[in-house]
Amino acid sequence: MDVSRKAQRPIKQPAGSPAHAPVTQAPVKTEKQVPVSQAPAVVEKGAPAGVPDARKAYAGSTTTQTTQNTPSVGAKNLFLRFDMSIGSPALKRLAGPLKEIARQDTAPPPPGTTQVKFETAKGALIGLPGAEVTGYKDGKIAEKFDATAIPRQPNLTAEERAWETSFSNKFAQNPRATVAEYEAHVGDKHIFEVDLAKRCFPDWGQASKPANDGEKRIRAEANTALHATAVGIAKAAFLKRLDEMALMPADAPERQVLVTSGGCAAGKGSLTDLLKVNSPDLTFGATWDAAGEGDALENRWILQEASKRGIPVMFGYVHNNPMEQFKSVLGRAGSQGRMVDLMTFTNSYVEGARNMKDFVASPEFRAAREKGLASSFSLFPGKFNVESIKDKTQAPYPEMKVLPSKDGIPSIPPMPESGKIMQRALELIDEASSAGNLPSHLVTGALAGMARRWPDLAAQHVPELKGILNGARQ
Repeated sequence: MDVSRKAQRPIKQPAGSPAHAPVTQAPVKTEKQVPVSQAPAVVEKGAPAGVPDARKAYAGSTTTQTTQNTPSVGAKNLFLRFDMSIGSPALKRLAGPLKEIARQDTAPPPPGTTQVKFETAKGALIGLPGAEVTGYKDGKIAEKFDATAIPRQPNLTAEERAWETSFSNKFAQNPRATVAEYEAHVGDKHIFEVDLAKRCFPDWGQASKPANDGEKRIRAEANTALHATAVGIAKAAFLKRLDEMALMPADAPERQVLVTSGGCAAGKGSLTDLLKVNSPDLTFGATWDAAGEGDALENRWILQEASKRGIPVMFGYVHNNPMEQFKSVLGRAGSQGRMVDLMTFTNSYVEGARNMKDFVASPEFRAAREKGLASSFSLFPGKFNVESIKDKTQAPYPEMKVLPSKDGIPSIPPMPESGKIMQRALELIDEASSAGNLPSHLVTGALAGMARRWPDLAAQHVPELKGILNGARQ
């Protein structure tokens, strides 16, 4: 195939993308949405006008009113005060479940497998490294492959390890059938959502909501164990679709790809519907609806694969406030069952924003943009309108804004430090648990990463955790 042919027509940008303008919304599907609260806007110098800087957005929250009569302080001291007045008490109250999880016995991965390893700008805490692919070879879905090609998570319990092994074996032994099963869930909209691939694990369930207590527990505690295989399935199906799109006429309007990026529960799932409302002439032959846990590290791989086939890609980034968005994680877990560990949640914002910023500034992206093969934009959803769940005439994100861009490079606002996000998530977990709104399996799903899977990394950001976990092991 001649990839130099002029299929690289300019990609149409969403309406309003060059300026920081509100986005008009019509009713859109809200199946994935859960109530979100947003702290008062405090704009950081240099941040896009009208967009809360997540590093300061926690200022003014009702949980900090004990310090309302103290003199005004800068962001650094504000977060120090946050650590002392909120984070430590919540951590102490959660010491019991953290110790219980830390005491759980772990099982080693199968011989010959590699371990998923977090590395800044190279590898996320869970999943496949950005450019790795399993189940797809020589331009087609493989007949079978060695299951050891799928990397394994560290420090899983024997039960979690069994889930991980069973799912990876299923995919490796019959990739074609597994991808076909996944494609049946994807449907003709060709939205390749990584988490949707977890439905190929039988015990996960086939519907958006869990059907029984067993599915609730699997979705709460198996998300990490199943993630690498789910990414592999989604990547193989996505490459198959790119091959189909490469055969489309060069001027076919659907011969372009949309890629979503952003933190867990940031609002990525509604991006495709919102684009359709504001730019109805935009048509995508495929959408990579990334899992936040991937930390935006798949973007380079997607650009490379699409460029080889002469297919333009639009990269959309959803910016939101991680100091509040764990509420959405908890709300979604209560509704759909899937719990995101607070460690992967934190990285999805801190590492994800850093990786996205590096990507759109990279020579590869700039070169592809010059050829008409890449474009990008960023959005700030704002506060989720809870009433839109019941009243379909109301916009789900009435405050949504398109962030400004410069020379075709979108704004990627800064994030708070990891420790601040983790402390805030701990407070929200503590609040929900104390109110009786968080069953034990969801508490385990939220805390297993910091207590058992990556305790040393967690303690780097929350030093008090070290003493708690050391006591648990004695």
